[in-house]
Amino acid sequence: MITRSEIVCAFARLGHEMAAGRFPGDEVIDRTCRANGWFTPEEIRRATAAVASQMLDHGRLARWSGRYPLSGRHRKVAVVMAGNIPLAGFFDMLCVLVSGHRCLAKYSSKDRVIMETVAGWLKSSLPGLPLDEYTGGEADAVIASGSDNAIRYLRAKFGGVPAVYRGNRSSAAILDGKETDEELTGLAGDIFSYSGLGCRNVSHLLLPAGYDPGRLAALPRTGPNPKYLNNYRQRRAVLTLSRTPFTDCGTWLLRPDVAFPAILSEVTYHFYTTPEEAIAWIADHEHELQCMVADGRWSGRMPFPATGFGKAQSPGLDDYPDRVDTMEFLSRL
Repeated sequence: MITRSEIVCAFARLGHEMAAGRFPGDEVIDRTCRANGWFTPEEIRRATAAVASQMLDHGRLARWSGRYPLSGRHRKVAVVMAGNIPLAGFFDMLCVLVSGHRCLAKYSSKDRVIMETVAGWLKSSLPGLPLDEYTGGEADAVIASGSDNAIRYLRAKFGGVPAVYRGNRSSAAILDGKETDEELTGLAGDIFSYSGLGCRNVSHLLLPAGYDPGRLAALPRTGPNPKYLNNYRQRRAVLTLSRTPFTDCGTWLLRPDVAFPAILSEVTYHFYTTPEEAIAWIADHEHELQCMVADGRWSGRMPFPATGFGKAQSPGLDDYPDRVDTMEFLSRL
């Protein structure tokens, strides 16, 4: 039987290949981008670098997994993967395998090329690894990510099976006007990486009363994806025709609203007058928030741990989606 230590070593070897730029390779990156026009080579390399640095260091991986007991029974766990950003399903695959279960991976069509390549590399590196593609049939447990509509369907399909379901969530950032240029550059990455498609991408801002939102129009960003630009142009036209107030930032829109935007290329904001008021808003929206970006000055005030500027799309092993401990769920099966 393959041990947890052997699985940890296999993932650490993969991390070494990712960090060295040898994985997934130009050919796989090209096929991935051709299969999904939202993905770019730059963003795929960003995703692999984040996974390698934050999740696949051998010592960190061994200490993290060692906090959880291996399940007494080896279960078949179906992992229904999202494909909104590259490697979106990687962490769940990692969790299932180091927990000692068999991972039945249901790849997203949007991210199939690179995730199949990951699976192939791991199985080649460690023959006998309990990792297969889910093709239907029964499963002992389910971990599923997707749209709210997809989750409703999966709840019906897998009713009665132990499960972790993750639907739509958004992320926000809180500013106090004391941000450095470096922090604002990090915020730009939190907003614009992966064309804003990730649930950890910031799409709403809490600004102190008196803050000039126009200052944010200069946030740095690389050339946006053509698909993103189409969203920007269409949304700008709709807002213009409806005479809705907004700030045109050249390739994205900034609009006052207390709610999260429903459209890519748009970021909403609202003002707060006291820190207590801002914290109350965060607490009221806790179940809608995937992550909250803030400076360390807000440390200890949040109802849940905040993420530093520029780190929203570099989650670590303890940054469980929806703040549900996936490893604890798996260890209890």
